Amino acid sequence: MDKHHSSKSPSFFSLRVKLVLAIIAVLLFSNGLNTTLNYLNFEKRLTQTSDSTYQVVLSETDNDIKQAMSLGLPLSAISNIQSLLERRLALVDGISKIEVLDKNGIAHYSAGKHVDSERMISADISNTFGQKEGQLNLYYSTVYLDNIKAQLLTQQLMDTLLWVLVTSCIGYFALNLGLDFLLKKIHATRNVLDEKNINDEQRIENAYKTFFSSHGKNKWQQLRDNYFPLLIIFLAILLTFTSNIGSSYQALDKFSDTYQTQLEQKSHVIGDTLSSMIQRLLQQGVPLDRLYGLEDEFSSYITQHPELLSIQLQQSGTDLYQYPKQMVVSQSMMASQLPIDDAIGIELMMTTDTNIIPQLLEESLMDMITVLIASALIVIEIILFVCNFMIIKPWHQIKQLLRNAKKGHAEWVAQVSAKDELGNIIDSLNSLTQRKAANEKLTVRRSQDYRFIRLPLFMLVFAEAASLAFFPNFVASLSHSQSWIPESLVTSLPISLFMFCWAISLPFAGYWSDKVGRRKSLIVGGLVTSSGLALTAFCHTLELLLLVRAYTAVGYGIVFISAQGYITDTTTTKNRTKGMSTFLSAFFAGSLCGAAIGGIVADKLGYNVTFLLAAVLALASVLFVVNFFSHGSSNSQSKPVSLNDFKVLLSNKYFALITFCSAIPSKVVLTGFLYYLCPVYLQSLGESSAVSGRVMMSYGLAIIIISPLSAFLVDRWNNKIRFIVIGGLLSALALINIMMLPGTLGLLLIVIMIGVAHGISVSPQIPLVMELLDHEGLDKGKTIGIFRLTERIGNITGPMLAGLSLSLFGYQDTIVLFGVTLFISSAVLIIFYALFTKRDRAHLEVAK
Repeated sequence: MDKHHSSKSPSFFSLRVKLVLAIIAVLLFSNGLNTTLNYLNFEKRLTQTSDSTYQVVLSETDNDIKQAMSLGLPLSAISNIQSLLERRLALVDGISKIEVLDKNGIAHYSAGKHVDSERMISADISNTFGQKEGQLNLYYSTVYLDNIKAQLLTQQLMDTLLWVLVTSCIGYFALNLGLDFLLKKIHATRNVLDEKNINDEQRIENAYKTFFSSHGKNKWQQLRDNYFPLLIIFLAILLTFTSNIGSSYQALDKFSDTYQTQLEQKSHVIGDTLSSMIQRLLQQGVPLDRLYGLEDEFSSYITQHPELLSIQLQQSGTDLYQYPKQMVVSQSMMASQLPIDDAIGIELMMTTDTNIIPQLLEESLMDMITVLIASALIVIEIILFVCNFMIIKPWHQIKQLLRNAKKGHAEWVAQVSAKDELGNIIDSLNSLTQRKAANEKLTVRRSQDYRFIRLPLFMLVFAEAASLAFFPNFVASLSHSQSWIPESLVTSLPISLFMFCWAISLPFAGYWSDKVGRRKSLIVGGLVTSSGLALTAFCHTLELLLLVRAYTAVGYGIVFISAQGYITDTTTTKNRTKGMSTFLSAFFAGSLCGAAIGGIVADKLGYNVTFLLAAVLALASVLFVVNFFSHGSSNSQSKPVSLNDFKVLLSNKYFALITFCSAIPSKVVLTGFLYYLCPVYLQSLGESSAVSGRVMMSYGLAIIIISPLSAFLVDRWNNKIRFIVIGGLLSALALINIMMLPGTLGLLLIVIMIGVAHGISVSPQIPLVMELLDHEGLDKGKTIGIFRLTERIGNITGPMLAGLSLSLFGYQDTIVLFGVTLFISSAVLIIFYALFTKRDRAHLEVAK
């Protein structure tokens, strides 16, 4: 027996330490991801503003020179150019040299000197007849901006690490406090099992009483005992949000200071140009009250530079010229004064908006929120697995071993998966069980739970979805030599082919998964998907991409159906809906996170690197299955999919009713309304693609939140058809409400309602089908595969029906038509289901 379990040596990593390390890992990941996003956004803004400032210096200096030349002076005779170049060089940091060349390339004026790592921008100097008289060259150092970026990145990293450290310490103390009851019970049970002066029967009796004791506990303590994994998840999410928001706020604050300096230098250049122009006009004898067109000049600058709120020419504090005429005073304003003629008190007043930085970063803030949500979903998946594998699994093993030992059953011993407090108790119970059955060879049972599939499924879906944000652009960048592919179909063909091969593979993948076992099919499917993603990175032609995507779709289909088969194998009719909601939540969480993070990675590292990283993640999911999944059972007698299997299922009244009145309509709404009508409708409202993405993201979030809650009620009340019908009616009601809720906000609410409806109705579909078709004698994987293939009719017809309806009706009428049709299908479902069950019960009573 010793070879089957670990020894009782103390563990280097206790349960508490493992949980703390898991929380630190997810904090480092989520904060690292958020810090990377912040830096990329800040770097982009700094680069744009810096380049804009240098361009303003070049443009304004060129205008000043041209205005001097408009008086008829040749380029070489303008005496103030040298002082102008020196003044502009001093105004803006980073400029290394400014020079003016004549049309022969000879430098007449120059300020500054060349440095390493510099770039040049130039402008032609033309006379009033449009003839080129020379060229203005501006050189700026890239090292200056790189140093600012490096300093900003260093500050962000330090702030992030500080927040991770602080929240990790809080997490450690919170876990100490929250898990104290659990660890006390574990230690007390372990002490009982280690007692020397009692026999095994008394030892088991005492351990049973200690472990299952709940005497004297109040409601909070009972709730804590039953739902402590949820408390750990809540703690991890709270720490994640706190650390990310704190580090993001500090990063934004430091960036604002740096960015404000860049904006001030830009406004100083504009002010210098305007003051020089006014000064020159006054020196030429133009009266102060006859500077016609000056306010139009002010207007032009304010229009081109949104950070400028107003420009005023004042004399002794009195406004002479001003644009705009009226201005709302706020605390975010910052005024700067540039003297023009101190003798008569003339000065230029420029007011800038310090609040422009949050406005400019509004899109970046939305990206930060998106990644924060994605980070929270990743944290949930990781902590869920940690709790399930390190706590819930061994906890249930201890319960089963104690109950078996108390009843005198000794058929198996549990596999010890970790050398911590729980593992040591399992080890002791295994020894007791083996001593009670000294003459028997006990099997080693490796506990499997439907919740184990969450993380590997999440990782693989994440990997495949990482290209969703940029895949059409990636396809458009490839070359293709086949004339039979219309240009209009180039970007959509690989996507359609992937969906087609994925759907076709499902019944065959289900049969093969039944035959070889879930573990092997998950490993093979994951390897095919991983290799397919890696090969995609090396595709340079459209034709090769089509082959690779078809190959990848087969692997994805194998994993898709094997995961559902695994859930079916490890659940009963009492908790199968909960298992399917786990699949649904993991699938949509992976899709959301993959799409959100994959687009960010592609922007910085490129398409090919993103595909390779996705392949590594898919491979990690395979290694996960290899390490944590048992071989399980297989059905070597399983027969290949045949047309008769389709005939048997589709001729079953319940299968046909649920498929055509619930599953297919749900997919029509998903692809026709959500994936087709929503983006087109939002575009017609003038919204950006980013807004469309966020609206569609709310659907997945609603499913992730609602599906587990709904599944709990379904299994508790054991009335699956009621939830399927309620979900269908809620979807119909949401769609019909487009007449009352028009516009972007109304569409957002409708999408959320549909997400809630699908979270209620989709999870019970397969459990109900499996329950009603149990007598047909078909393999589980094959049944699920045919069901999933049949419901793909809705995926295919949804966009076509939406497009056809949209060509005949308007947006709102098309959405209402979808809602009415869905309402009718839900009504047909409940009416005929009631008739079928009533007739079957009558036949059963007659048979009795």
